Parts: sequence; C-alpha cells; structure tokens
Amino acid sequence: LKAAATEKMSHAGPQHLATCVNGFSKVDSCLLDDALWETLAKVAVSLVPEMNPQDIVNCVNGFSKASGLIAHRDLWGNLGKAALSKAKAMKMSTQGICLCVSGFSKVGLLLTDRELWEVFAQ
Repeated sequence: LKAAATEKMSHAGPQHLATCVNGFSKVDSCLLDDALWETLAKVAVSLVPEMNPQDIVNCVNGFSKASGLIAHRDLWGNLGKAALSKAKAMKMSTQGICLCVSGFSKVGLLLTDRELWEVFAQ
C-alpha cells in the first residue's frame, strides 16, 4: 500500500493526499518510513493552496505525528499560512481549529508565529 501510494502520489489531488497522510499517521510502521513522509511532504507543499479546511486539518494532524518532518520549513510554512487564511475567513470548524492547534503546537517553527496563535485563540 505504501509503495502504491508513493508511486501514485505525484498525481494525487489534495483530498487523496490528506486521506493518505491521515491514514498512514495511524500506523506505527508507516510513521517510521522517512521516505514515505518525505514524498508525502513534497507533494503536500505544492497542493496546500488547493486544500479545503478538512484537508488542511488532516494534513496538520497527520504530519505532526511524523517526527522526521517537524522541522520541514516549506511544509509547515505552507500549512500554517493556509490554516491561518481559512481560520480568518471563518471557513474552519471549531474542531478543525482545535486539531490544528494540537498539531501546530508540536512544530517549533510555528510556536513563534504570533498572528497564527492570535487568530486561533479568537
């Protein structure tokens, strides 16, 4: 399944990617596969602008469990901007915001993003 997902990921849409990220994050052996997460992160960076709020939440929640990606600047920068934009536009549910806060709290790069935390606090 991992091999098939990795091979097909370059053709995936944002919902397919988010579903894979969310699912693989629940499997211990997948969490240890750095190559899988690097591939998912690479695709995610380009797809974040197309993501709906639920896709963003699934990616934040899933990627935050992959410890090898916690310092991935492009991934977290893009996810942070997208989540902030959706939250400001009131397009993200309270549950979605809570899951993003939980995921983002594990990412040192975002802990100092004052605007992100102020918007989510509202």
